[in-house]
Amino acid sequence: MLPTQSGTRLVRVSETENAGLTADEVWTSRNLKPDFNDFVVFKGHLDGFDGSIFTCIEMKTGNRVWKGGRYGKGQVLLLADCGLLLVAAESGKVVLLPASPEGPVELAGFQALAGKSWSHPVVIGDRLFLRNAQEAACFRFPMADPIEESPAGKSCLEPMEHCSVSASLAQLPATRKRLLQWTYRRY
Repeated sequence: MLPTQSGTRLVRVSETENAGLTADEVWTSRNLKPDFNDFVVFKGHLDGFDGSIFTCIEMKTGNRVWKGGRYGKGQVLLLADCGLLLVAAESGKVVLLPASPEGPVELAGFQALAGKSWSHPVVIGDRLFLRNAQEAACFRFPMADPIEESPAGKSCLEPMEHCSVSASLAQLPATRKRLLQWTYRRY
């Protein structure tokens, strides 16, 4: 994948007989223009920002599947084990979406930071780290209980087919806990 200012391009790189490389364009799509934002690949789809609107395109064709969710110039993080997208909006809001070609359905969200935020979110275990030019914060998220039939006995937020959305994700805004906060000061 090659993001450009005018869209996204899928390039196939192959090895030649004499140990060189060749690159062939598979498609170019104006349906995903990530600017300086991230995009993620999950189960044959690309999810990311087309300008300031969140969108999903097919990996095979570059065709748009859906477009919706106005999160400004935010960032997206794939929680692959959970089948979720964590979107850190430009406004400082954090939103969880299913990584699905069905469309953007906000499962949970909360205002995490005040002011404009363009920084990439970081998740380590059950902690979410965010920052902008004025502050940085760490949040602890609720964990789903391990489910016996889940693959490899994973805990965290179990894959969507194995986790109770009502027990773990839907209560996220009420159960999140801000652990740390720093305020940047200019001297």
